[in-house]
Amino acid sequence: MSYSGTSIYFAIASLISCIPALAGIIARWYAYKWTGILLYFCSIVFLFLSVFFYVSFRLVKHGTPFLLELLDKLNRVLQPVVSKIANTKVVGPIISVIVKANFFAWFMILLLSDQVMRALVTRLVGHHASQRNYSIVNAVDPQFPLFDKLLDENASREGHAKKFNPKRQSRPEYSQSIAYTLAVASKLAYEDVGLVRHELEKDGFDVKRTFLPLGFKNACAYIIEKDDNIFLVFRGTNPMNIQNFVTDFNIGMTEIRSPSGVSMGRVHKGFWEAMGEPDRSPTTTGQHTPPQRGATLQIELNAASLQRTVVSTVQAAIDIGKFTVNELISHVSDPIDNSWIGYDRDVRHHSLYAQAEEWIMALIGHQNHLHPTDDEAVELNDYPSTRHPSSPRRKQLYIAGHSLGGALATVFLAKMLQSESPLLNHFGGLYTYGQPKIGDAEFTRAFYPEFSNKVFHHAYNNDLVARVPPFFGYHTPPGTLVFIDSAYSVTLYPPHPHTNEPVPVRPISYIHLSGLLNANVIRRLSQESWLRVTFRLLFPFFLNDHFPSDYVNSLRKGTLNWVIEGEEGSHGGTSKDDEESAVGMSSTSISMETKATRRHF
Repeated sequence: MSYSGTSIYFAIASLISCIPALAGIIARWYAYKWTGILLYFCSIVFLFLSVFFYVSFRLVKHGTPFLLELLDKLNRVLQPVVSKIANTKVVGPIISVIVKANFFAWFMILLLSDQVMRALVTRLVGHHASQRNYSIVNAVDPQFPLFDKLLDENASREGHAKKFNPKRQSRPEYSQSIAYTLAVASKLAYEDVGLVRHELEKDGFDVKRTFLPLGFKNACAYIIEKDDNIFLVFRGTNPMNIQNFVTDFNIGMTEIRSPSGVSMGRVHKGFWEAMGEPDRSPTTTGQHTPPQRGATLQIELNAASLQRTVVSTVQAAIDIGKFTVNELISHVSDPIDNSWIGYDRDVRHHSLYAQAEEWIMALIGHQNHLHPTDDEAVELNDYPSTRHPSSPRRKQLYIAGHSLGGALATVFLAKMLQSESPLLNHFGGLYTYGQPKIGDAEFTRAFYPEFSNKVFHHAYNNDLVARVPPFFGYHTPPGTLVFIDSAYSVTLYPPHPHTNEPVPVRPISYIHLSGLLNANVIRRLSQESWLRVTFRLLFPFFLNDHFPSDYVNSLRKGTLNWVIEGEEGSHGGTSKDDEESAVGMSSTSISMETKATRRHF
């Protein structure tokens, strides 16, 4: 780095390090003393890191040849030693356990830190009405209105601004009203169960009879019903749950097949395994195999005689020892997160898919498929009563989630298709927000049109997560792309009418005005909380655009547009190469504004 380059580097570093300090001044202005002090400290830390990275760069630049030679020699010396240790029967496994234990310790520390962060955030934004603490994800906008009257009124005035040719394209069954409600429900999933119950009950959901929180290893979800609409909502990545990140970054792909053996493509291994498998054979209908129970230990002591007392006691002690060691090893090698549904519930052995399918089937009224034992009924809060005889219409299942939750929601629908679940007859729609890519092109084609017309993946402006992974053959998620630009213009891009090929979201542009330099964002700053503004200062624009609050606000205030490909008489559509353009489209298109929606509550 030249002298002039060094000067520019430190000038930029100094400028960026001043941003938290300015935010600290704002916090002090609003009488948040300790927040201001924390932001001042962040400025100092950033400046220190800038110097550290510069010094490290200089050392690496001039010491690289020596460093490479040293590492090569070290590798030659250690390679045979490591191989011998790994192949030993005692030392290798012990070292492996130590490494896993270290990971488990950090996992537990982060889970505890989640509660600490919730308490800290609550000190800044206040308690929720349920006296629960807010998550760090939603503290920037701790509001959860699940319904909007204006959207519901627009939905009730159902109509079409254009006649569609059913031979060429069937219109996606999209509802902005439902999309908004499910976006809020997905945002709500980041909170504690008590807070979720409070908000759902406040908005008229049948919490007492139909609400069920679900957990499997580190994946979480909940089910709720209102007016014959059943919602299955998955939680996104908890920033304080390292195991969620392990799931996210397990990007190897695994091949899946239909019951008849036909390939359904390859899918993200971490997401697929996080859902678990059905607890029934996918080719069997009308039958149900009870789920595998958690690891339990039953001790029987016999005091019929002195000898039997001693023998049974010793045997019980041995069994307890074996049980303790085996379960501790299990928790270290594959840590679980009980914090969502409670520490007395087994979240390892009853898959998320199986739990959700059982409960939804019971809500629909298909209890003839279920044969739970008394213990299982207690574990699932007792199955709800069947559908009311006076119910005027068929119950509909809507699946939703933000980020990791959106990926899990898509995987759930894929497992429904793979296992030919009876729930497919009640499928109303899949709405995801900021979901990553989860499979290859063949996996996307497995969602045939009658289902993909009900599948909608939302991407807000420059949300980075909606564009990853960009390699290893990952393809655009199935269904209709719902792109939302910074002006809150909501545009639908259905799949190709002939090939059912989904439209990809445009790449992120780093050379246009984004984040705090975007005019639309600047205009809305006065309506945002000081904490949201602080996050905009601290995080890059492509991470700020991933917050669930932006999806909620844009769907509530945005204007809905349709972009229909392949219509006769349409004009050539070419994308603008800036952040307001949604996608690059090679085919013709037509765009029209409509306030009508296809389905409503």
